[in-house]
Amino acid sequence: AIGAKLGEANCIKALGDVHRDLSELPEARARYEEALPIYRAIGDKLGEANTLSAILRLEYEQTGNVSKAEDELRAVIQIRQKIGDLYGEAADCGNFAILLLKTGHKEPAKKYFRHTREIFAHIGVKAAVEMTDRYLAACEE
Repeated sequence: AIGAKLGEANCIKALGDVHRDLSELPEARARYEEALPIYRAIGDKLGEANTLSAILRLEYEQTGNVSKAEDELRAVIQIRQKIGDLYGEAADCGNFAILLLKTGHKEPAKKYFRHTREIFAHIGVKAAVEMTDRYLAACEE
């Protein structure tokens, strides 16, 4: 039963991703909100973190509320740290930093890019470290 529920949640979240990519933001949010309780019910912390991360990026893109997004990111990072998902933590921080940079919030973006770089360097993802360094340089322009 858990496998079927996991498959259902993954499909629903994937539909949310498609809606997001098509700029159908209300529909994306609805799919994410539909998938989240399923992940929680079966105890899939990775699915929960991935879905919460998608929601926080979507919400930030819609509202531009940095402090609320940072609070939500902290909650996602707590889940990732509980399950030992360093790569996911770095990716979440990096993706959020990219959004901050795109919206002109260079100082907070630098903080998240530094954290991202630190994790990627620690786990040995050289290409991601190099990409993060380019983003850090862009924060200085």
